[in-house]
Parts: sequence; C-alpha cells; structure tokens
Amino acid sequence: MLHDATPQYDVLIHDDRIHNSLYTDARVFEDELERIFYRGWVFIGHESEVPQSGDFLTRVIGRQPVILVRGKDGSFSVLLNRCAHRGSTVCTVEQGNAKVFTCPYHGWTYDLAGSLLSVSHPGGFDQAFDKRKNGLTRAAHVESYRGFIFACLNPTSVSLAQHLGIATKLIDRACDLSPEGEIELTAGWVRHRYSANWKMLPENDTDGYHLGFTH
Repeated sequence: MLHDATPQYDVLIHDDRIHNSLYTDARVFEDELERIFYRGWVFIGHESEVPQSGDFLTRVIGRQPVILVRGKDGSFSVLLNRCAHRGSTVCTVEQGNAKVFTCPYHGWTYDLAGSLLSVSHPGGFDQAFDKRKNGLTRAAHVESYRGFIFACLNPTSVSLAQHLGIATKLIDRACDLSPEGEIELTAGWVRHRYSANWKMLPENDTDGYHLGFTH
C-alpha cells in the first residue's frame, strides 16, 4: 500500500491467506472504525442489565463513549457521553440509576432522553440560546432483539434485522435454552485487555481449527 492510500483490500485479502498488515496498519484500523463501528450496528448491552427506569450503563462505540439508559417509558436511549457545552464526560461511572445526568464540569443537566433541562447561571447566556439544540447527541438507531440491545450511529444504516441476518439463529438458540425463552445477564462481563488488534479475540473465539491441538 502507498503511504497515504486507502487500504487495497482486494490486494490484501485472498481466499487462502490475508496480509498481516490487516492487523498492524493504522489506516486499516481507522477504516474499520468508520465502516464497522460508526456506520454499522454495535451490541451495547442486555435489557436485563438496565431493568428499571433510570438504570444506565456506560459503553464505547469505537472511540465514542456512550450511555445506555432506560427511560421513564421503558424505552432505551444511547447517548454520546460528552457534554454539548465543552465535551466533558457527563457520566463517569460504569453503571447506576439516575433521574437526570449532570455534567460535573459546568453543571449542565440532561434528562434520560438526552434533552437539556437546565444550565448553571442561565443569565449569562444570550437570549437566543436554545436548550432544544443543545442536548446530548443520540444514536441514530437503537433496537433490541430478544433482549440484546444494539445501537447504530449512522442515520442511513440498514435495519437491525438486515444487519443480523442469519445471526439471529445463534441468539435464538441461546435464548431458547431457557424454559422462559429469555436470558438474564447477572454474572457480569468478562473483560480482556491485550496489546493486539481488536480482531484477534473474536477471530480466536470463532476459530475451530485450533481446538483439537491447543485445547
């Protein structure tokens, strides 16, 4: 690849092999962030993790920090975890329950849907200041499938059903193991921190070739 060129995937990927730069080239990583994480659907959490109104989790989509929150009406919102004022992190804990979200820097306060409720020292703002235009940025789409919540930042993305495709069968199989047809995530998460490309772990999880030899 040229130094400033877009990754040439037709050159890097063949039926029987792939080039190792797919795991090391920063341009490939940036392209993956844009194409996969920022344009596509990303799993955010499970409904059982936020069972009550006001329950929330903080997650990331690519490099973007977000808040998953259950609203008063039971619906889910995914909000960019950056204050509309100066970009400060609004919610600094991993999970909890809240009636509102208040930025710890200047005290701007948002409701569970991300709308701006109030600002500190409102008299210092011009009369043209419109709270309706200064809410937290919302994910373009939020949907769930059998309790699994997905978000998409891209307004023109395909539907979640189109994105999941036949992968719904894997979710169905897991849920149908329960007599109630539902699962509840109570044991928490297994988190891995490793110095490698993000694809290494999911690829290893789906690699059946190594099982008989390594395990």
